[in-house]
Amino acid sequence: MMPPAALWGQVQMAMQQGRLDVAQAGAEQSLRAAPRHPGALHILGVICLQNRQMTEALRWLKKASQADQRNAMIWATLGYACFENGAYSDAVEAFRKATSLDPSAHPALHGLGKSLQALGRHQEAATALGRAIAHEPHNPDYLNDRGVALMESGAAEEALRDFDAALAQAPGFFGAFINKGLALKQCGDAGAALAAMDQAIAQNPTYAQAHN
Repeated sequence: MMPPAALWGQVQMAMQQGRLDVAQAGAEQSLRAAPRHPGALHILGVICLQNRQMTEALRWLKKASQADQRNAMIWATLGYACFENGAYSDAVEAFRKATSLDPSAHPALHGLGKSLQALGRHQEAATALGRAIAHEPHNPDYLNDRGVALMESGAAEEALRDFDAALAQAPGFFGAFINKGLALKQCGDAGAALAAMDQAIAQNPTYAQAHN
């Protein structure tokens, strides 16, 4: 029988190489030797999440979080699974746990912001996304998502700054053009809003066809 450390090394390598079947078999073997192995439980959850097996993903990830309650990565992955399953309140709880354990975990802060946004808690979402941006100030997704939260909370002018910053980092960012147009419209600048929408259509002509 392979020593547990060597087996676990093979599981991690298989995950890095995208050989999910090998990683799954190795993780299951690890669990037979150590039923509460948090890494193996986490990997099985990740594999189920990638395969869109949401019920199984949540089951494994909840077990992983119970086995190692101080692991920020496990809590963050559980947050993603809850979000993808539409359980936004549970996602907020998991992401908050992840970010309390690792305040620099900006992907988890981003997930927290998106989960709060999905719950209609726009100002809280903007705050969480601002914390993510503090760690990744040039990330266009973070900037765009905070812009949406600001716009939904009525701060359209602040939102415009985020959409412009997102477009400065990713000039072809279709969603940011759309959101910029909506924010300009909210600000009462119909001409500039139309120009932004035209830029969006130039990036994705099928958008105009779908909305005619």
